Amino acid sequence: MSRCCSNLLWDVRKRSLGLDEPNVIRINYLERREFVQRLKLEATLSVHDGCVNSISWGSTGEYILSGSDDTTLVITNPYNKKVLTRIRSGHRANIFSAKFLPLTNDRHIISCSGDGVIFYTDIEKDAETNRHCQFTCHYGTAYEIMTVPNDPYTFLSCGEDGTVRWFDTRIKTSCTKEDCKDDILINCRRAATSIAICPTAPYYLAVGCSDSSVRIYDRRMLGTRATSMY
Repeated sequence: MSRCCSNLLWDVRKRSLGLDEPNVIRINYLERREFVQRLKLEATLSVHDGCVNSISWGSTGEYILSGSDDTTLVITNPYNKKVLTRIRSGHRANIFSAKFLPLTNDRHIISCSGDGVIFYTDIEKDAETNRHCQFTCHYGTAYEIMTVPNDPYTFLSCGEDGTVRWFDTRIKTSCTKEDCKDDILINCRRAATSIAICPTAPYYLAVGCSDSSVRIYDRRMLGTRATSMY
């Protein structure tokens, strides 16, 4: 074992025991050539025919969910490179975000695309059934899907229309209402291009907007018409 590698292992051990400052590894190894040269590509998964816009790991780390410009969702085992499931999602535009819903054994998927459509997919159901589980509430591009830790029922989305929407699949699994405002949690009045939920306090929500701002919200103070907390 090289000296660089053995020192790294010892430094990681010391940090785990609280004997070193958290930034020691970054300072000592970030730009060391002999360390960087040890990094290598583990695998290439050639599972799409277009730009891959979304990647997320399953709950056990066994599978990867990917979404692409080819409008398909693919679940792949990255270790043996085998495709578990290839899903014809129903999307007609580029898929920009796709996530497994928590606590569903990686069976339920939420995805969104460039035409603003969101699909709620159960991989154990047939394509025709899943095709009916769509939300067409956003107008313009739907940029991102965000799930809530330890919550298998609800998810958030954000889009070009400036809205952040909060959906609860216990209330409905589809919505094609014209100019729907039932699930709007926040209206930023600027394109909402990214959202993130705090993993330790999931009621805190960060929203990135096209006006160069990052906005922080407390979801406990917000509600939607659909949840009767408007």
